[in-house]
Amino acid sequence: MDNRIGTDSGSTVVQGASSRIELHPVRRVYCRQNAVRAVRFNTDGQYCLTAGGNRSIRLWNPVVGRLLKTYVGHGGEVTDVQASSDNSQLGSGGTDNLVVLWDVASGQTLRRWRKHVGRVNAVRFAGPSPAEGELAPSSSLLLLSVGVDGMLLAWDARARTQYPIQTMHEAKDSVNCLAVRRWQLITGSVDRCVRVYDIRKGVMIEDYIGYPVTSVGLSFDGQCLLVASQDSVVRLFDHANGELLNRFTGHKNKDFRLRLSHSDPSGLRLAGCASGAVYERQALSNFRIDCCFLNEDARIASGSEEGCCVMLWDVLEGGAASSRLDHSAKPSSPAWSSSIGETTEETKKATPIPLVHSLSPHPTKSALLTAGGDFFWLWDDTANDSG
Repeated sequence: MDNRIGTDSGSTVVQGASSRIELHPVRRVYCRQNAVRAVRFNTDGQYCLTAGGNRSIRLWNPVVGRLLKTYVGHGGEVTDVQASSDNSQLGSGGTDNLVVLWDVASGQTLRRWRKHVGRVNAVRFAGPSPAEGELAPSSSLLLLSVGVDGMLLAWDARARTQYPIQTMHEAKDSVNCLAVRRWQLITGSVDRCVRVYDIRKGVMIEDYIGYPVTSVGLSFDGQCLLVASQDSVVRLFDHANGELLNRFTGHKNKDFRLRLSHSDPSGLRLAGCASGAVYERQALSNFRIDCCFLNEDARIASGSEEGCCVMLWDVLEGGAASSRLDHSAKPSSPAWSSSIGETTEETKKATPIPLVHSLSPHPTKSALLTAGGDFFWLWDDTANDSG
């Protein structure tokens, strides 16, 4: 196949026989959180959340780069955050073993649960959402959390009890990742297994992958399951029968944990993020590298352990990545618009690390959030508009 390679405003485009994949950088935002552990669109995609190494959560307007609110209450780094289906509440987890439920408007904590024995790796709300074309409840029914203790815990977001309403401890090692679609919960674990729980039917299906599972995720239509593992391969399965549909390669996933998301090995602190000091390889192992579906499940994006970039694949083609998004543009580049209030001196002191680890797709539009170091980026897909 005859491929042509070119660059445009920080994106590298590969044109092949099937389609043209192109994402344009819209804005870069300096978060001032020591390190951004995760960036997530809210349910309708109007705002986004960042989980920080300085124990805070921040709510942003990503289009203009404006900070709207800061949430403080964790005793350690915040590892993950997600908004409820009606955007009135937030769920978060951290290195302090806490799962916290927040009121978005007041910024106050509604519940604080400490039943995990170790760091919380991921949190997700369960229940119908507007993205599924259904009427959402007044608030999401359940908040789910997974951690290094190998447990999946289900919390009633409306009750005042300090205990989970259900504990699932089938994993024999750390549960790295969690995906939720309505009443199905999907986890990936270091014990090389993917587990699918149907909490309505009370059924659990376990599949052995063969490598430590670092990330799981469902397509927007719920028909396909993505599984990333530590052999540097992302696999696409038929969710109904488990048939392998495709394989995606070209990224590196050997030492760090990658995670897939749709809306959507640990322990060491990242040193020198605010000062711009040299980053050690081992310090990066506490950061997730997300993958996600884009453009109505037609494309997949993923971070990589090598280079300050995001890799893109066509879902039907598979194989090696067809394009990459370059995040190494200089701060003075017009493509990387600064956040409101950011000074040139601050930007120089907070140069991004060469690892883009967090991705979040817009729930309804062709847009993508990425994060690395103390920054997040907003990308816009205008390939279809170019004809």
